[in-house]
Amino acid sequence: MGYTTRFKGSFNCSRQLTIDEAEYLRAFSSVRHMKRDNAIAAQLIAEGKLETNTLRAKVKLPLGTQGAYIIDVNSNLEPSKDKSILDCNHPPKEQPGLWCRWTITQDRQQVCWSGVEKFYDYTAWIEYLIKHFFAPWGIQLTGTIFWAGENDADMGHLAIHQNHVFTRKNNDIDTLPSLQAHLGICRYALEQYLSKILQNPSDLSQHEVLAIYEEEVAKLRHLCTKLRSTTTNSQT
Repeated sequence: MGYTTRFKGSFNCSRQLTIDEAEYLRAFSSVRHMKRDNAIAAQLIAEGKLETNTLRAKVKLPLGTQGAYIIDVNSNLEPSKDKSILDCNHPPKEQPGLWCRWTITQDRQQVCWSGVEKFYDYTAWIEYLIKHFFAPWGIQLTGTIFWAGENDADMGHLAIHQNHVFTRKNNDIDTLPSLQAHLGICRYALEQYLSKILQNPSDLSQHEVLAIYEEEVAKLRHLCTKLRSTTTNSQT
């Protein structure tokens, strides 16, 4: 269950991240962010029972408010025995959710979606990363990422210019470049569906496969019609 949003594109970094910065942020996108007691967390870390990696130390970050910066990838403690956790179902203060799915590309020059489904609060998360990591490290993000949710009307783009974040939803999109971009993300979504079907053909019946295909094709036709109308109007 849950709601899935897909993303296409990336944000460019004004400089290449260091290896340590990139490794920290990749790890940050892979862990569950839970509200913690910093005093207990510090004691467990000193005892070698929590955050047994050196990722946070390498980028010289503190524990953060309610343990916000802790990267507990290879903890020696089971979650039920980690006494520093105050609430496993609520994130630390200021963090928008339990999971952040923005990650760093292999060349360490861009921010992109990790590909993990059910990514919520994606705008708030990129704003958080800018405020707490990129800006303090002297990095500015610029670029555009397009999103398409399961709901037909849930489409738009997330744009950043020198760390200033802007969003536009599908209802606001009426320019030719925006329509072209959304045509691209519809095609991308269709490709993802077909790829899943080919990888696990037994997961879906023939009827379900055709229903998904026809739904995505209908979106493409709608956007093509709108593109044609916009192009014609701009030429008259």
